[in-house]
Amino acid sequence: MPEGGTPSGKDGETVEASPAAQVNTPPTLTPTPGIVLPPIHPNDRAVRVPVLLYHYVSDNPNKEDRARDGLSTPPDTFKAQLATLKAAGYTTITFDELAAFFDGKSALPSKPVILTFDDGYSDFYFNAYPILAAAGMKGIAFISTGLIGGDAYMTWSQVEEIARSPSVIVGAHSVHHYVLTKSRSEILKSELEESKQTLEQHAGYPVNWVAYPYGAFDDRVVSAVRSAGYVGAVTTLPGSSQYKSRLYHIPRFRAGRRVGDDLLRLIE
Repeated sequence: MPEGGTPSGKDGETVEASPAAQVNTPPTLTPTPGIVLPPIHPNDRAVRVPVLLYHYVSDNPNKEDRARDGLSTPPDTFKAQLATLKAAGYTTITFDELAAFFDGKSALPSKPVILTFDDGYSDFYFNAYPILAAAGMKGIAFISTGLIGGDAYMTWSQVEEIARSPSVIVGAHSVHHYVLTKSRSEILKSELEESKQTLEQHAGYPVNWVAYPYGAFDDRVVSAVRSAGYVGAVTTLPGSSQYKSRLYHIPRFRAGRRVGDDLLRLIE
């Protein structure tokens, strides 16, 4: 894919790809080829905090759309997942709480878990958000600001409502959901900075965390994320061990439709 967020067609020709089309592609579950995670600092201790990744919290309206099907968690399944976590003694926390723990400013519950929701789909507002609130749990909604107001996405008034709720913290997911590793430096910078600034205007608090679109990152992207003022970033790499030295490489598990022991085996 050439730089700037457009993929290559046959024989390397450049073809246009709308942000909406890009969002419907499942994120990669493997790191960018050649990526090397930073070394763990000798004094850095691991803390087990599984992070679950969601996209659609709704039924798939088209069962033949396998990409959508793989990204969908039906609402009743989501309710069952939260019940599973509660019964197993898990407490939802935020990434700010994780960072505060690493800074020695606060303690964590005995079994912390973080719930994340990518893209900003409207079913988060209509399904996930009320289910979280009813369960007394919280999550982080990573929002692609350039897609808000579009078909299947939340409106800005809905984003503002969830941002004010004790059940939700908003995070950034770029502006247009481009593959940041393939974006020119000026586009990379604007995707990260503009989405952060826009969300902060609507949320009324600092937006400290970003989710890499498609899970794509490399050293250049991580450097740009730091420069944009983010405290950390989440990937699509699996894992539950968190380190202060890897706050820009936080792993996540895709929750899917797992419930009960199947879900617990995934995160434990």
